[in-house]
Amino acid sequence: MPDKYFSVVNTVLKNAAQDFLRMHMRLAAAAIALVFFALLLPSREVEANRRPMPIVSGDTDQNPQRALANLTATTSSEPSLNVGTGAATDDWRDLESSLQGTHYHRDENSFVAEKVSNAPEVHQQLASGSITSSFRKSGTDAGLSDSMIQQLADIFGSEIDLQLDLGPSDHFTVLYDEHYVDGKKVGDGPILAASFVNQGHAYSAFRYVYTNGEVGYFSADGISMHKAFMRAPLDFISVMSPFSNSRMHPLFNVNRPHLGIDYAAPTGTPVYAAGDGRVVESACNDSMGNYVVIKHDGTYSTKYLHLNKRAVKAGDRVKQHQMIGAVGSTGWATGPHLHYEFLVNGVHTNPAKIADKLPPANRIAWAEQRRFGAQVRDLMSQLAANPTQNKLALQDSPAAHGRLKNL
Repeated sequence: MPDKYFSVVNTVLKNAAQDFLRMHMRLAAAAIALVFFALLLPSREVEANRRPMPIVSGDTDQNPQRALANLTATTSSEPSLNVGTGAATDDWRDLESSLQGTHYHRDENSFVAEKVSNAPEVHQQLASGSITSSFRKSGTDAGLSDSMIQQLADIFGSEIDLQLDLGPSDHFTVLYDEHYVDGKKVGDGPILAASFVNQGHAYSAFRYVYTNGEVGYFSADGISMHKAFMRAPLDFISVMSPFSNSRMHPLFNVNRPHLGIDYAAPTGTPVYAAGDGRVVESACNDSMGNYVVIKHDGTYSTKYLHLNKRAVKAGDRVKQHQMIGAVGSTGWATGPHLHYEFLVNGVHTNPAKIADKLPPANRIAWAEQRRFGAQVRDLMSQLAANPTQNKLALQDSPAAHGRLKNL
């Protein structure tokens, strides 16, 4: 091939290589420019489902800068992002709720994110109600939120079976905190004191904060409302089939012992450990479906059958009221329910009748008694603001009143 052809080919290849390099240099320059301008723009690290609000002038409700002046800010642990000297100073507020959010702003050389919080105003509220049909409906009729109804159930759940033991003359009273921001209610706080009259027997419970910050609920004479076992391991249920030595089996149409209680509840309803213990079995078979067995000590054990799912495994340590699974209809079941068994020394016992035979609850520590007495006296006087409902409840332990006067 003549030399002139080699020269032409060499020129073409050289030009192509130069064009290729220039193209990539342009692309690289464009990428660098994008990164540079992205750093100059306000941060877009806020989650996609939130919209930062630029600070503008106007009324307090529309002026985040003025609103932030009333908030307590703490520096976030997020690292600062350098944006270069001379960057414009911008302020952004990202509200997570009416009580907290994130304040984004620039200083001379960096972009800073600070967590901000707004302490709510706390108002005490007194509510009372009478049992008409169900505990949940009565609580709703009394103006209690779902979370407050659940708190009340947790407090008295070891003393009263809120499904089986309620009667038309039963009533309750609750003293609790409500949280407000700018005059608007944003949520409920804890229950401070409560009374419950059940079938003529009165119970009262008072919130006590230990010197180490832990919280518990106690009767007026200092006995913990937290018993060794819950009366039922799930909330707001109905009994589909009670404990029986002879029951017609719904699937096999033969009489056989039913050594537990069937609680009907929607699929997915949380199932809790009835007491502290260790999971000895968490498995699945044809008859029991998904099931969990908990050993509580050398004497007591509980079984939970037909679960939709299990949340623990064999060997796990569990605490009372810890979720261990969810209601289902696995195994030999005609519909969603929990089959719950209670065994004492390996012998099945009616869970509905065992609670009163269990070990007594703990009493307030001696070192805390004087401080406990002062707190309870104050709460008693506030709970007594509804004398009609609480006349019985505040007389549940006359001896306690004498002890409180001496503390």
